[in-house]
Amino acid sequence: MTILPITPRSFRQVQGEHHELLADHELEPRYPDRDRTLDEDEMIELVTGCRALIVGVDPVTDAVLAAGPLALVVKYGAGLDNIDLDAAARRGVVVVPTPGTNAPSVAELTITMMLALARGQDLLSDEHFTVDGTLIEAWAGHKSFRPRDPGPASEFEKESPRRNFRLRFHYAFRPL
Repeated sequence: MTILPITPRSFRQVQGEHHELLADHELEPRYPDRDRTLDEDEMIELVTGCRALIVGVDPVTDAVLAAGPLALVVKYGAGLDNIDLDAAARRGVVVVPTPGTNAPSVAELTITMMLALARGQDLLSDEHFTVDGTLIEAWAGHKSFRPRDPGPASEFEKESPRRNFRLRFHYAFRPL
């Protein structure tokens, strides 16, 4: 069997035909042992000895591409901003986007945000969060919300505007 590193949590947590397709094509998934975005060193460890990768928001740097050495990177979700496309082109690595993959999740988030706004909750306002993404005292005490530590941020996440949004979503919608 060929080992295929897969980083998106939703890919491994949701059962479906995609797991059967992997088995049918003799692909053995290699999942990270951490439930957060991986940093560059962790990505290198995950992809070493592999020719392909299915990646979510984890950073795919020149060093990660070389560690495989990778020949194919499939982006599970929208955008390619976490993949060093110049390094991939230099190394001859094929990068494949998968537009629409996360469309149901985006639709669910949109409906959730509309419901939150209808209830008078502005979840995107910076007043609810400190710079590092932790909840302020007022929200931390709210009975229907519980903060969750997403783990240390990678350098990519520290610079990414998506990190704050992701943290807000996890903090705001984590059930008790």
